[in-house]
Amino acid sequence: VFEISRAITTDHVESEPMSADTPMLGRDEPRLVTPGLGGETYGPLVAAWAERNIGVKLLPWQRLVLDGQLEHNSDGDLIRKQSLVSVARQNGKTVALMALAGWWLTEFAEIRGRPQNVMLTAHQYKLAHAIFRQLAPILEERFGATIVKSYGRVEASLPNGSVWRVMAATAQGSHGFTNDLIIVDELWNIAPTVLFDALAPSQIARRSPLMSTWSTAGDQSSVAMMQLREQAMTDIDAHRFSRLFFAEWSPPPGVNLADRQWWPWSNPALNRTELTTEQLEDRSHSPNQSAFLRGHLNVWVASTESWLPIGTWDAATVDSIPSGGVVAVDSSLDDSRYVGVRAVADNGTVYVEA
Repeated sequence: VFEISRAITTDHVESEPMSADTPMLGRDEPRLVTPGLGGETYGPLVAAWAERNIGVKLLPWQRLVLDGQLEHNSDGDLIRKQSLVSVARQNGKTVALMALAGWWLTEFAEIRGRPQNVMLTAHQYKLAHAIFRQLAPILEERFGATIVKSYGRVEASLPNGSVWRVMAATAQGSHGFTNDLIIVDELWNIAPTVLFDALAPSQIARRSPLMSTWSTAGDQSSVAMMQLREQAMTDIDAHRFSRLFFAEWSPPPGVNLADRQWWPWSNPALNRTELTTEQLEDRSHSPNQSAFLRGHLNVWVASTESWLPIGTWDAATVDSIPSGGVVAVDSSLDDSRYVGVRAVADNGTVYVEA
């Protein structure tokens, strides 16, 4: 049984070999997860809501992340303020966040005893609107929601007074609202000014709000996502509780990403849904390897047009390098983590180690 109440890092765990006839099932446990308090959570209520109203039984990984970000204290207040869930594409992020939004607008509003304001945004407005089109009819049919669709305004108003709005991920579009729950899809392409300067302040006057962000891995331009991830990594390293819940499904660093045994680490829904090993195999032959690694293996890439081809660094690995040389040190965006690199030139060959 996976315990969400402790920090997990499995960078050095070896994957068990599988026979050719054994389907590779997605890995339920994230490679990285922040410590929790091990208390009560609203997660099971969301899972039950999804089964009753959406007609889906949430996968173990979906239940795990909902349990983590919806942990609450004895007063019923959430102990998390933010969350970041990072997983490869087509693993069911949309279903999980739809269940979260629907439950919050209906059952959680009753628990709270007052209307709830929920905002959904994404790096592309059409993506957020597509999610709205899936959930809005359910809210209308089962809960009597009034759906409004007009230019620049898409929202669902429920009889209990709760409102669900869909907004573009821009600093201007996010101002002027007060939100109990903000759901951000594909955080990797959303600017820090939107997340921290526009969205976050809209929750400051609400009782135990939550900003729930979901995304695949990004690149070096994904500053907001990197800042949240660095904060979480610092908490994991220190084995301390954080108001930020973080869970990431990704392969351990340094493994051969062409080896199919590591693909389940990034794809918890693999061979549990319509996502199959054969489909990943087809995508792995894409001429754009950066897109495959980032989107389907949830691996961060230096940039969308990296000057160092993917795999070059790992292919050049040696057992040891000569002594001496030059040392360079750099820090993360929030100065919480540091890395040193030593380079040595020897007989026309340059050796580098971190």
